[in-house]
Amino acid sequence: MISLLLNPTRGTLDEHYTSQFPLDDGKPNILYIMHFHMNHPSNQHILPFLLQKMAEIHPFPAGQRLLKLLTTAFNDMSIYNDKKKIGGGAYGTIFECNTNLAAPKTVALKETKFPNSIHDRCVLHDIFTEITCLEHFRLDPSVTDLYDYGVVDNGYIIVMKKYPSSLEDWRLKQEGTWQENI
Repeated sequence: MISLLLNPTRGTLDEHYTSQFPLDDGKPNILYIMHFHMNHPSNQHILPFLLQKMAEIHPFPAGQRLLKLLTTAFNDMSIYNDKKKIGGGAYGTIFECNTNLAAPKTVALKETKFPNSIHDRCVLHDIFTEITCLEHFRLDPSVTDLYDYGVVDNGYIIVMKKYPSSLEDWRLKQEGTWQENI
């Protein structure tokens, strides 16, 4: 079932089965349902088998990405300590966190709350797309470094490089036109 949710050529979510607003588009909110199904205690025994099967899905790592965003079992939040809110908006809250790793010592953690009901916007659809883009451009110096991502008890996280200022602050400090600053 998971492999049907992925576009086999691009590794993105297949629009035949998923969308940002599935109920408005006449589709079941399958990602919401699967999240609860896969995190149920009676289904935990199947997760190692699913992880192995996800590695076989092409293009790599689309299957593993989806599994990591569907189940809390593959995420270790103990790495991130001393969360301090540094920003936020409609699509999440940004925290600065220390890590217990050799490097990086400090990261930016974006937390997006889990939808309140099956009738809400499919947040996982947006998060999956954002992570797919960040992974695709991972070696581009113009795009932030993605360190980690996953689903936790109350929502989704994306862990990225922490910069000295926000994109908005940086943009406001620029002089001249946007064409001159590219």
